[in-house]
Amino acid sequence: MNYRRPCLLMAVMFVLGECISAEETGPLLHALSGAAVLFLTGAGLLRKKVRRGAAALLLFVFLLGFCRYHIAEQGFKKNQSRILYFGELNVALTGKVVAYYGSKDTYRVILSGSMLSSAYGSLRELPETATEMQRKRYDQPVGRIMVYLDAPADVYPGHEVRITGKMAQEEQPQNEGQFDYGRYLRSQGISGSMYGKRMEIVGGDVLPLWKILQRFREWCQEAFRTICTESGSGIYQAVLLGERGEMPEEISRLFQESGISHILAVSGLHLSILGMGFYNILRKGRLHQKAAGIFAGILILLYGTFTGCSGSAMRAVIMLLLQFLARSMGRTYDMLSAVGVAAVLLLLRSPYLLFTGGFQLSFAAVLSIGLAMDLPKLKWQIVETIRIALLLQLGMLPIVLYHYFKLPLYSLLLNLLVLPLMGYVLGGGILALALYPFSTLLARVAIGGGHMIIAFYKWLCEAVSTWQYASLVLGRPGMGDILVYYGVLLLLFCILERRGRRQERTPYLERAIILLIMFIQIWNLIPDKPQKTEITALYVGQGDGFIIRNRDIVVTMDQGSTSDKHFGENVLEPYLLSQGISCIDASMISHCDSDHYSGILYLLTETSAVRIRRMILPAAAKLDSRYDTLRQAAAQRNTEIKYMQSGDEMTVTEEKEKEEEKLAFQCIYPVDDTHIEDANTQSLGIMLTAGRFHMLFTGDMPKEAEEVMLQEMQRRRLVEDIDVLKVGHHGSATSTSELLLETLSPTYALISYGRNNDYGHPHQETMERLRQRGIRLLETARLGEIRIIPEQDGSIRLYHYRKAAG
Repeated sequence: MNYRRPCLLMAVMFVLGECISAEETGPLLHALSGAAVLFLTGAGLLRKKVRRGAAALLLFVFLLGFCRYHIAEQGFKKNQSRILYFGELNVALTGKVVAYYGSKDTYRVILSGSMLSSAYGSLRELPETATEMQRKRYDQPVGRIMVYLDAPADVYPGHEVRITGKMAQEEQPQNEGQFDYGRYLRSQGISGSMYGKRMEIVGGDVLPLWKILQRFREWCQEAFRTICTESGSGIYQAVLLGERGEMPEEISRLFQESGISHILAVSGLHLSILGMGFYNILRKGRLHQKAAGIFAGILILLYGTFTGCSGSAMRAVIMLLLQFLARSMGRTYDMLSAVGVAAVLLLLRSPYLLFTGGFQLSFAAVLSIGLAMDLPKLKWQIVETIRIALLLQLGMLPIVLYHYFKLPLYSLLLNLLVLPLMGYVLGGGILALALYPFSTLLARVAIGGGHMIIAFYKWLCEAVSTWQYASLVLGRPGMGDILVYYGVLLLLFCILERRGRRQERTPYLERAIILLIMFIQIWNLIPDKPQKTEITALYVGQGDGFIIRNRDIVVTMDQGSTSDKHFGENVLEPYLLSQGISCIDASMISHCDSDHYSGILYLLTETSAVRIRRMILPAAAKLDSRYDTLRQAAAQRNTEIKYMQSGDEMTVTEEKEKEEEKLAFQCIYPVDDTHIEDANTQSLGIMLTAGRFHMLFTGDMPKEAEEVMLQEMQRRRLVEDIDVLKVGHHGSATSTSELLLETLSPTYALISYGRNNDYGHPHQETMERLRQRGIRLLETARLGEIRIIPEQDGSIRLYHYRKAAG
């Protein structure tokens, strides 16, 4: 272990303290973090690399990280518990404006020192007979709150405001792969969010500097809207101002899938270009080194604040300030020491940053570059550049897969092509802003080169996206695999770095062995496919969504939601990608209600990340125009359409597998292809058979259709006792009859419905029928994502994403 960089070592100890304090890291990381603390301090003392005082300092920093996270976590929990007092009631929020951001359609303000109360009356006006809960709904401190507004507001940092509206009901992720919005808010120091309807200024003193920065930001936004096209304006606002509200969605997705999305945000790259560019201009103007450092430092500090203080931006600000300080003092600047200081300062300010993808990628990139530069230099500069770029990709790979699930295979090539031109993009935007007050035409000419470069970027990404394996869907790696990967990577680095210091050459055989080891570690990051049948019920809100897997086979049964209008984008696609699924063999849709197919329609029309080979519809849908949208979307993506009726069977498991491992879907309903007007009555009745396991899917089938289906089962002498029943119509009283339960005797009843839905699902009558028969209930609204894994001995293993609620 290298103890020559105490700042970096202290940052590691601080991070380990946070990892032990955080519940979300889990017992494995808790144990490994504790072991790492003992190893770092113990090894340093035994090898006499650190003195007792230094070891005590390291332990103090470790405890500081532990306590800082614990205090922040307790504060957030208290604030969030107070917010829960108000539910969906109309509330009044008072606080001091910290920041205001406005784009074309989105306006938001952040308040600090917020107090939350009922929108009606006050605590003093409550009668003596008021309950404790009624009293709790006044004057509750809730910390920082982000408020979304319907219209632009003329407010500035320092203003005291009162906003009426409703608090947003923040939910933790209910499915694997789902974005954790609550964690994002916490990383910004925000306890919750609110939808504001009316705002008034009630006092406060405006902070002059912050007012100037905000007005200048708004002026820049208007300037870009004037001199650029709509898409160009959105891009430049993101690149120079940190405002992504007007960024074209197709550009954002294209650049992300190509692995160059970092150029569309105010990142360390941008700040380095601007900060060092300004510093070099001042030095060429014969300004003293100290004065140049002071002026450049003030500029980047203001710019970092101006663009929203993101983690990666402030990391770059701190490192640049340290670089300017080192130059002014005539000292050597060490990148790894500087990144250690930046990490501690940022995590002291906001400990939740540690668990965000942006923070992890930003620091992993700098650490990878810094460590790569410690290795012996290669003879040819171009080869050295490629080596550093490769080591950068290796350092970031597990984090990219954990948060984004895909590997842009050609991102290294793209970054080598686009990064050298980024300075011209930034320079063109700044020059255009400088010329805009004098001439709109000159401003457009100045920014024209930047537009051409961005168009070149877009053409490059589109061209590369057509190449084979342009974006590999690998899935989210396990935490244990990530830790082993980084452990091996660090060990190999230590070996190579020590040999470099001793000026020893690494034999070619050892180089080949190192490459083989890294290939094995990369391969281990890919999550394993299930070796037996797994049925997953996603929490979709109000709707149905099931995924059946067995080795390489993926079949979906319904995928839709009426409560989440962005279900496909927010839930279904992230889940599939997190599991490493890029192809669905068959997508079965029970009937034409959108809460059963909206996610599939999204996959067919809005994204190319997941391919659907075959779509299965009920036979009654053949001449039904309500399915035309689905049919047209399937035709556009070359998805085969099949219709099923009673007697049809689909076996999708590979032929070489044993009989007890085969995965079969038997259609029991509808009886034939006769047109059925009622959509629910069209619902497919599908019996899933995997060995000794049987599960029945019934869509939204009413009792009358259930009776017809049972008659078909008796006529065809199909299995009667089943293991799992997918309760029809989300638990509605119109489905799941006594006859069905008596005939099939299910062990489990799986009910998919949304919390607090407008339909009252599941109906009490249905729940009573199930409970009276001793059927175990599996409810997505209480458990989130549910996974059912049948065993060969007839038993069933269950997994659910969250603890039972309610």
